[in-house]
Amino acid sequence: MTAVNIELSLKLIDVFSGEADVRAAWGGRGSGKTRSFATMAVVRGYMFGMADIDSDLA
Repeated sequence: MTAVNIELSLKLIDVFSGEADVRAAWGGRGSGKTRSFATMAVVRGYMFGMADIDSDLA
């Protein structure tokens, strides 16, 4: 297994902790929200794929 370090804004780490149906963040420009959400979407997709978890989003 390969380990990867993901860098997120410190303010957004709590947003991605735990289980949630919806995650949201708001604030000014330049805080990394778009990149953080895109990165975590890829990470969660990879995690679900490796754990063979189906999504109801299809």
